[in-house]
Amino acid sequence: MKAPSKVHLSRPVALIVAGLFMALILYTSTRPTPKVAGIDQSLLDHVLDSAHFPMYALLTFLLMLAFCSFDLRRQIAAFVIAVGFGVLNELVQMSTPGRSCSAHDIVVNALGACLAIVCVNVFFVKNKKSPA
Repeated sequence: MKAPSKVHLSRPVALIVAGLFMALILYTSTRPTPKVAGIDQSLLDHVLDSAHFPMYALLTFLLMLAFCSFDLRRQIAAFVIAVGFGVLNELVQMSTPGRSCSAHDIVVNALGACLAIVCVNVFFVKNKKSPA
C-alpha cells in the first residue's frame, strides 16, 4: 500500500507560518550577538550556533506542510529552499556588524534540513500517518 502523501492543512496558513518563521530567522540572525554578563562569550556563541540545527529542521518541516505533501519531490524542494535560504542568510550576515558568514553554519543548516526529511519519512511516510 502506498504511503499517504497529502497533508491536511490549509495551504495559505502553512505558507504564512513558514514565511513568518523565515522572517524570524532572518531577523534574529541580523542582530549583533548579545553580550551577557557573567557568561563566557565563546560558550554563548556555541549555544547560539547550535540553534541552527533545530531551526532549519523546523523550517524544512514547515515548508513541506506548506507544499501540502510529503512526497519525495516536495521533500527535495523543501530541502533546497531551506538550504538556499540558509546560504542567503549567511551572505546577509557578512554585512551585519558583529556577525560573519560561516560555512560551518551552512553545513549545520543543511543537516537540520536533512533531519526534518528523515523524521517525516520515519514518522509520517513509513507509518502511513498524516500530521493533521
